[in-house]
Amino acid sequence: MRFTLSLLACLFLQISFSNSQTKLGALLILEDANDNLSIRPGFGLVLDHRITRHSGFETGLLYRTFRTSGAFMTSEPPLGGDPIFLPFEVRESYLTVPILYKFHSRIVNISAGPTLDFFVGWNDKTTTPDVEVTNFSVDPSFSFGGMLKISKAIRLSDVFYLEPDVRINPIFSSGRIYGGFGIAFSYLSKKD
Repeated sequence: MRFTLSLLACLFLQISFSNSQTKLGALLILEDANDNLSIRPGFGLVLDHRITRHSGFETGLLYRTFRTSGAFMTSEPPLGGDPIFLPFEVRESYLTVPILYKFHSRIVNISAGPTLDFFVGWNDKTTTPDVEVTNFSVDPSFSFGGMLKISKAIRLSDVFYLEPDVRINPIFSSGRIYGGFGIAFSYLSKKD
């Protein structure tokens, strides 16, 4: 029984990698999110590995941001009046790793799967005079989401491709939703 399962696994791997091709590329993104900032740019690296004629997977490493706002309350109201609220803004930075199944066709490609977001830092973007954010953190620093992309691969030469896409990426653990457009410039590094 073990021999049969091993033989079937080897046969499956041989079939799945016999028509494989791998594209490596750079990705530019324009996204909007459910925060108080409009369209923001992002960028990343992408790996697109096609296993069979129609199936493959896509992964990469993307950089994106999210704008958080809030207010500080003064601890002692002046002259016994109401407390004063001083607004602040912070830009959070994330690295996103998508792990997507990709269906390839001549018309469009459809990618879907989970995403892993890692908080990597922040910048103070406060414009209120005399307010400076000196400490900020996100808990948890890891988020889980899902991504759906529809794209079209455009062949530029035998080895270079351009692939624009439309995407939506809700982050389930934080309630954030990213959506927008991306364009990947890829190099066909391996074709069997």
